[in-house]
Amino acid sequence: MAYHTFTDSHVFTMPYAIAIEIGGTKLQVGIGSGGRLSTVIRENVQPTLGAAAILDRIPALVDQAIAESGVTAKHVVGVGIGFGGPVQTSTGRTLKSHQVDGWDDFPLRDWVQERLGLPVTIDNDSNLAGVAEAREGAGHGYDRVFYTNIGSGIGGAFLQHGVCDAGQGLGGGELGHTWVPHPETGKAVRLEDVCSGWSLARRARDTIETGEETSLLQYSDGVESVTSKTVFEAADHGDTVANRLIEQTFVTWSIAVGNVIALLHPQIVVLGGGMSLMSESYWTRLQIALDPFVFPLYRDSVELRPASLGEDVVLVGAMLLGLELEG
Repeated sequence: MAYHTFTDSHVFTMPYAIAIEIGGTKLQVGIGSGGRLSTVIRENVQPTLGAAAILDRIPALVDQAIAESGVTAKHVVGVGIGFGGPVQTSTGRTLKSHQVDGWDDFPLRDWVQERLGLPVTIDNDSNLAGVAEAREGAGHGYDRVFYTNIGSGIGGAFLQHGVCDAGQGLGGGELGHTWVPHPETGKAVRLEDVCSGWSLARRARDTIETGEETSLLQYSDGVESVTSKTVFEAADHGDTVANRLIEQTFVTWSIAVGNVIALLHPQIVVLGGGMSLMSESYWTRLQIALDPFVFPLYRDSVELRPASLGEDVVLVGAMLLGLELEG
C-alpha cells in the first residue's frame, strides 16, 4: 500500500527522512518532511519467519518508498525506526520482541546504517507514537503529555516540550508493566494482563467457559475466535457480561493512569491504539471511570483525548526524529 500527499516539485528541495516501523505483524516504511508523510508502504509480516525475514525486506521497501515519493536521495537526511519492543537508545540495539524471534540484543541501528548509508535513530514504537502525538497530533500545544496505547499490548511515553523521557536509556513510561489489582481476584497483576486487547479477549473466553449466560458467542465463530472487538460488539447489543468486562477494563486502566497523573501531572493524556477508535458513549464511560482516580487538585488541569494520527502515528514520530539527524 502506498499513498502520496505531495505533488509540487519544489517541495523536494526540503529535507526528508525515511521512517520505518517494525511491529509483530506489520512492517511499514514511509518518507516525509515536516509533520507530513509523502509515501507509506505497508506489508504484513509472518512472525514465525523471525527477524531475518523482516530485515530482508527493509532495503527494498526503502528503495520503493523513495522511488514512489519522487524524492531524490540527496534530500534524505536520516532514518528513524520505531521498534515493537524494548530498545537501548544509546547503542541502537533491540533488546527483545515478544512476538518475533531473532531480535534479542540485535544492533538494528548499525545494521540499517550500513545498508542505507544514512544516520539512523531508533526508539520503542510507543515512544515514537508519543512524539508524533505530542508534536503533530492530539497533544500539540501542550508542554507535558502522557501518551499511552491499548492494542495487543499497552505502551506509554511521557513527553516534555515534545521530547520523550527515555529514562536511563532503556525507556520509560511503561504503563503496561505497572501493577494493578485484578478486577475479580484483587491479586496484583500487570496492567497489560488485564486491559490489553488480547487480555480482554482472554477474560471473555474464560467467562464463557464458566457457563455464565452471555450472547458473546453470537458475535463470533466459537470460543477461540472471541476477540476484544467481539466484546464491544456484544456490549453494543446490551450484553451484561460484555459490559461488565469493559467496565472492569476501564476502571483498572483508570487506576494506573490516575497514578501517572498524580506522579507526573501531565496536561493531557492521549490514548491511542484500538481504544482510540471507541464510540463517544464508550469515551464518556472511560472518562467517568477515570475521574475518581485523579488527584483532586489536578482534576481540572488534565485532559483525556483520543490519539489523532491513526495507523501512521509511529511513522510520523520516526520521521520527526529522523529529520533531527540533518547535519
